[in-house]
Amino acid sequence: MVQELGFWLAVLTLAPASWICPQRWRAALLALASALVLAPVAPVTVALLTAGVFVGASTIDRWPRAGAAAAVVLLGGGLLAAKVALSAGVVGPILPLGLSFFCFRLVHYVIERRRGALAPHRPIEAVAWILWFPVFTAGPIQRFSAHTLGAPGRPANATLIAGAWRLAWGLGKRFALAELVAGGGAKDRSPAALVELLDVLAPHHAWLWVGGSFLRLYLDFSGYSDIAIGASALFGVKIDENFQWPMLARTPAAFWRRWHISLSSWCQAYLYMPLLGLSRSPTVATLLTFCVIGLWHGVSGPYLLWGLAHGGAVAGTAAVSVAMRRRRMAVPGPLAALGAPLTLGWVVAAHGFSLAHGVGDSYDALRIFSLLFGLRLAP
Repeated sequence: MVQELGFWLAVLTLAPASWICPQRWRAALLALASALVLAPVAPVTVALLTAGVFVGASTIDRWPRAGAAAAVVLLGGGLLAAKVALSAGVVGPILPLGLSFFCFRLVHYVIERRRGALAPHRPIEAVAWILWFPVFTAGPIQRFSAHTLGAPGRPANATLIAGAWRLAWGLGKRFALAELVAGGGAKDRSPAALVELLDVLAPHHAWLWVGGSFLRLYLDFSGYSDIAIGASALFGVKIDENFQWPMLARTPAAFWRRWHISLSSWCQAYLYMPLLGLSRSPTVATLLTFCVIGLWHGVSGPYLLWGLAHGGAVAGTAAVSVAMRRRRMAVPGPLAALGAPLTLGWVVAAHGFSLAHGVGDSYDALRIFSLLFGLRLAP
């Protein structure tokens, strides 16, 4: 989306227009700005979302509880069906743009609106939120309750400077640093090449390969989040942070409080807590939640293993922490100092599972993961 000319025209021309727009028309202007950017890329998606959200926001308070529950099931089931079809190569590029992100946001909207947890608002404000173009394809998964249209008038100079700097920093991460890590195309560092070389690749080379892929993913994704936050700030719209130096996390749970924060917080609210209520087991709820997170990325064996690796680490370390607190034991200082590198090492190793998605099967994912620890499985 950032590569599209319409993105930059909207930022450069419509951002100043939003400063002088009366507050009562501000939501309509922001919705129009998003529609102008998105319509040339995905006209059907924009039309359906605009009409559906406007009508839904106008009528949802009159829905029976069963109707709201059916909407949530329909959104979740539709997303799952689309992910399965995409993994099977059935529908390919005809899937709606930003499908995962707007499905998750709509589930949030339906649930919180039916709970009465959202402030009173006009339907056009819901449309402006769901279409907001800087976050449409790559997130963050901005919740309606956290989305603000901003105050009327020109944002403070500090806000504009911070937004412009954040935008430039995101562009540098995404289009310079991430490409530099990728090697500029000098070598084939694709997941397919990694799978082909598993029989001859040394473990330390595998670590460099998988670690480089993870670093590029971080720079790419966090760069897009920076762009979304910076571009939104120029309109006076505040977007929540999506990354908070995840490489410094000392535990797997802390990592997920710093990495893709909008996804992990959404899953905690709408998956983990209901699953905890049903199972009465934090371990079961954690494992099932991370299985869903894995399948959200891709419906495949490799991503399911990826989810289990993360879920197992979060649940396992949490269980150890609870047991130590009960015995009034503390983590030795030297071991506590190793928390960050051990956590990062496990996260990178788990990333190896995901690299087999689309180019191999679950066994190939296990071969990548095992090689990182010096164990070469037979092909």
